[in-house]
Amino acid sequence: MTAPPAAPESAPARVVSVPVLGALAIGAIAIRGAYIAAYLRHYRPQSDASQYHQLAISVAHGHGLASTFPFWYVHPTAFRPPLYPVVLGALYRVTGDSLLSAMLFNVVLGALVVVLAAEVATRIGGPTAGIAAGVFVAIMPSLIANDVVPLAESLSLVLLLGALLALMRDHDVVAAITVGLLMLARPSAQAFALLVAMWMVRRVGWWRAVRFLLIVGLVVVPWVARNWIEVGTPQLVTSNGFNLAAMYSTEAQQRRQFVDPFLDPAFATTRRTHPTEASLDAALRSSTLAWLRHHPSLVPALMRRNARFFFELEPGGNRSAEVLDGRNLGFRGATLPVFFLIAGFGIVGLASAWRRPGAILVGLTGAYFATASLVTVAAPRLRAPFDVACCIGAGLLVAMVLGARDHARVGPVRQARGPMVRQIAMLGAAIVLLAATTLVLHARQQRDARAAMRSAVERDLPAVQRLAGAYPIDVTARTLPSTAGALARVDRLDARLFALAPQLSTSARPPALAAGDALRRARDDFTTLALFEIADPRRASAHFTLADLALRYTRERGTNSSLPTWSELTRGSAALEAARRVEGLARR
Repeated sequence: MTAPPAAPESAPARVVSVPVLGALAIGAIAIRGAYIAAYLRHYRPQSDASQYHQLAISVAHGHGLASTFPFWYVHPTAFRPPLYPVVLGALYRVTGDSLLSAMLFNVVLGALVVVLAAEVATRIGGPTAGIAAGVFVAIMPSLIANDVVPLAESLSLVLLLGALLALMRDHDVVAAITVGLLMLARPSAQAFALLVAMWMVRRVGWWRAVRFLLIVGLVVVPWVARNWIEVGTPQLVTSNGFNLAAMYSTEAQQRRQFVDPFLDPAFATTRRTHPTEASLDAALRSSTLAWLRHHPSLVPALMRRNARFFFELEPGGNRSAEVLDGRNLGFRGATLPVFFLIAGFGIVGLASAWRRPGAILVGLTGAYFATASLVTVAAPRLRAPFDVACCIGAGLLVAMVLGARDHARVGPVRQARGPMVRQIAMLGAAIVLLAATTLVLHARQQRDARAAMRSAVERDLPAVQRLAGAYPIDVTARTLPSTAGALARVDRLDARLFALAPQLSTSARPPALAAGDALRRARDDFTTLALFEIADPRRASAHFTLADLALRYTRERGTNSSLPTWSELTRGSAALEAARRVEGLARR
């Protein structure tokens, strides 16, 4: 009897049926809905979730990706990746600024993650592995907690799994677009495209890997161009300096814990002297990297410490981060054994399937994102890609134990060099055209920003001069001279100059920032005097004069050299400098 022909190397895996995938998705939605009902009925977003929520509201109301964080004025921001707040903002346009709609949207995304994880596992190990992986993702406690709050983790996992699935199906163009979107959704994905390209070199060759990187570049370059034009830096995000300083700065090392460079008093001078996102990010990044160059042993030491918290070996160290991320600590504590079991089984499953290209890719992906967190900020919610990789590995282990080996054996795939070279040349030309367009738009933006600054200066210069004219303060008087709304206009000009500064040319930026800083100090000095005058209980006395405030102010100022002296306050040094600098801008 003749044996049947062997299946080709590229034979597709059997698939999980649509009803089963639907059941997995419905089960995931039910579990996450129960979590919301049990623990989040009175949820209010904090920290990162609050920022995403506010950015989405700004997008929904037509203001774009703008925020006051981490300063006091509204400005275009790149501190958070754009994709999630833009998608959420589109949802808010339909539902209103509804926090519940954001939570339910993430629940749906979480169910999609379950389906995609099942598809990825099926591609590697067959339907049994796929069903098991989908179940593990649906019940993984850390993933449940991520899928019920307005954070970018759920959308990032959808994109990540979609990219992995496209790569396994040799749809590398789709994979490149998806990886580019992932880089616009998750800060730690900034170098993920390089990892994928290295995997592709071995599997499909250099040319397709180069094409992949060029397509990724086409996806992310418009956002980078926007940041260069509006924020003042050609980066994906302006949070890299924050993350480095939060963990490696001298303050963080002294306290052996996360510090917030945007709130901590130890960074007050840095924040004051770098009042734009781009300059503050650069200052934090450069100072921290300089410190690390002299203390390289800090990196492995921090990674060891982060690993204890990241992998729940010391859950108590995660308490603050978990509360800020909206997680219920009781639920987390009760379900920790589930995480340990799935993670352990997953690592064993991925290690056992290491000969399969898809398993290698999933394992490398989990390792990459885990390492990216361990090197900087290692909050447990950032472990999501590692958790999903473990769920897929656990599904593969279940299939192995049950003897199900109906996985797709995918061999190397090659493509003719000639057509690939032409495609790469076309992509390169597209990137060059995009770069040229960016240069033109950047030059136009500089002209527009200069015109806007000139208009703002002409509008508010009289108010600045009026404030300066109130000095020197007559300390024999009973009250401060009236500024008749000048302070509000000074505050408006101050915010406008700082918001426009990143968009100005290199030569015009320093005078604008210097004028804005002087305006801020002038406003603060006059406000300080006004508050001391209003709060003084002696002001009702017939003998009260402003000179009576001198002793009290000097006593409360103490030795804080960052505050002006009484003489500087009443002489109006800051207001006079502000008037001089704004007049200089008007002349320019």
